Amino acid sequence: MAKDVDMGGLQPEFVVPLDGGRTLDDAFDGLVNFWSLTETAKDFGRKKNLSTDELSQFAYSVGSLTTGNPSEYLNATPQAISHELRSVLKNREDGVFKAIEKHKIDILSRFTSSLEDRIEIIKKNYEDNKKFQDIKDEKHKEFILGLQIYSSIASLFKGFGIAPKYTESYINDEKNSQYDEDYDKLNEYLMKFTGMLDAHGDKEAMREWYAEGAKEMFGVSDNFVNISNVDDNKFNSILQIYARIVGKQFVKKNGNSFTVDKEKIRKLFGDYIGNYIPMVGSIGRIQEEKTKVETKAHKIHPK
Repeated sequence: MAKDVDMGGLQPEFVVPLDGGRTLDDAFDGLVNFWSLTETAKDFGRKKNLSTDELSQFAYSVGSLTTGNPSEYLNATPQAISHELRSVLKNREDGVFKAIEKHKIDILSRFTSSLEDRIEIIKKNYEDNKKFQDIKDEKHKEFILGLQIYSSIASLFKGFGIAPKYTESYINDEKNSQYDEDYDKLNEYLMKFTGMLDAHGDKEAMREWYAEGAKEMFGVSDNFVNISNVDDNKFNSILQIYARIVGKQFVKKNGNSFTVDKEKIRKLFGDYIGNYIPMVGSIGRIQEEKTKVETKAHKIHPK
C-alpha cells in the first residue's frame, strides 16, 4: 500500500493523485506516465545482455518517467534500475486504480473518440498520398483504405481482454446465458494476434494461425494448412491477417465511410480493469498524432 507522502503541494503532474483526482484531467498525465512505465518495464524484461548504449537509453527513459530527471540512473546498474522501476510501479498503483474506478466511463468515452480520430488521421494521410489518389477504381481504393483502418484499430487492442461472460460457455457448471460464440471466436483471434510476437519462430504455430486466418480472410480450404509455405518472412503477413480480422469487428463500413462500433467496444472491453491503462496510452499517442497532422495542415494552409 502506497503511503500518502506530504510533498508540500509539489506533487509532479506525472504522478496520479492518491485519491485518483477530482476529474480525469487531474489524473490523465499520471495515467499516461504509468502506462509508459509499464511498457518500459516490459521492454526491459524482454531484453538480455544490454549494450552500453541500450542501457543508457533505458536509464534515461526510466529517469524521465520516475523522477523527471533523465540523468537520475545513468550510473546505476541494470539490477538497481529494474528495482527502482518495479518499486515506482508498485507504489503508484493505489492512485492509478482509484483513478480508473472513478473515471472509467470518461476513459472509455475518450478512447472510442480517439479511435474515430485515428480513422480520420489515416484517411487524411491517404488523401495526401498521390499514388493512392491516382488509383482510378474507387472500390479498390475503399478496399485498401479499409485494410489499413482495420489493421490500425486492431493494433490498439493489443493486450486487451474480452469480458469472460461472453467467452466462457459455462460458469459454475451452468449454461452462461450471456455466452456468445462469435465473441468467443473473436477473443480467440484477439489472443492470437496479441500473442504472436511470443510465437515468432514457432513455425508450426505460425502455419496453423496463418491457415486459419487465411481461411477467414481469403476463403481458402481446410487443406491450405498442409500446403502453405510459412517462414520468417511470412510473420508480418500473418500478423496483418489477424489484425484485419480483429479490426473489422469493431469498425462499421458504409460505402466509403468508416466508423467505430463504440457500443461493441464498451460491451466487450469495458468490464476488464486491465484494459484501461493501455486505453489511456492509446489516447495519449493518438492525441500526439492528431496534433502533428493539424500542425502540418496549418503550415500548408495557414489561416
